[in-house]
Amino acid sequence: MKDNKIAFDFDGVIANTTKMKIKWFKKRNIKIKTSDKTSIYNILGPNMDKNRIDEIYKKMSKDIFTKEVLDKTKPVRGAVRILKKLSKQYEIYIITARPEKMFPDIESWLKKYNIEKDITKVISSTGKEKQDICNENNIFLLCDDDIRHLTNKKIQVRMLFKNNKKIRDDDIISLNTWRRVKIELERNRRKSKSKSRIL
Repeated sequence: MKDNKIAFDFDGVIANTTKMKIKWFKKRNIKIKTSDKTSIYNILGPNMDKNRIDEIYKKMSKDIFTKEVLDKTKPVRGAVRILKKLSKQYEIYIITARPEKMFPDIESWLKKYNIEKDITKVISSTGKEKQDICNENNIFLLCDDDIRHLTNKKIQVRMLFKNNKKIRDDDIISLNTWRRVKIELERNRRKSKSKSRIL
């Protein structure tokens, strides 16, 4: 059933690695407020060569995306509680840029917060577009903290998480809390029900 599958990014949406990334940049005297790849490139772009940004981002990823850092990483506020509630109505997928070799770390983290049974599957987006993965798996919603995964509409519902920026695409829902995620999903469910009644 197509309207039963939803997907979330892991870093910055479920696990609060944003905090860790901001600290990493702060130690290097680089001030950032949001830590998704698109924002980092936009912030550093005007004053830095792209190759240098690539180097910095690669180093940050190597330092942050480790088991040791993930073990210290807390969930984004509200994520655990809302995911547990949503899992009663939806099949929940995690679509992450982390490669499959890092999945044991993610699974261990999910277990630590007692939500491993609430997640249907973890999928790596390495070498693929996240929305294409959604279509392949009949997932109707993707919630991510990086706008580049949500542009060029290919799926029914796209949510940009933890982002205060004004976005040009009216179809992308911009939100800051897991409570809002739940509210938007309820709104979408009501819309779908009223459409099916009309049909």
